[in-house]
Amino acid sequence: MVRELLGLTQSELALKLSVAQPTVAYIEGGYLQPSEELLSSICKCTGFPHSFFEQIEITQFPYGSLLYRSRTAIDASEKTRASRYGQFMFEVAEKLSEKLRPRHFIFSRGRTDAVSAARIARSQL
Repeated sequence: MVRELLGLTQSELALKLSVAQPTVAYIEGGYLQPSEELLSSICKCTGFPHSFFEQIEITQFPYGSLLYRSRTAIDASEKTRASRYGQFMFEVAEKLSEKLRPRHFIFSRGRTDAVSAARIARSQL
């Protein structure tokens, strides 16, 4: 996902990492776990932290929600990059929404005006 988000081919990423292209393909396919050294190189090359690559839970992205103005105006690599960007932003929004669920905010009983509710919500964040 990160490689496509950055608009790199497997060969381009492999060249930057000083590995063979099939190595990148095997890692992406889940057939090979990168060594700590290679993972550090991937992090340095992509600008993403270790924790990003260690995520186990994968958020299901609603691919059918992507619409393009014209099918002929965008090539396959641009479409893939846009899809990966959408997926990445969807995951970020999901993670943030988990932290902002209403059950996390404790308001006093009775009616709370908007200003007070906002103050309480900010203090609890």
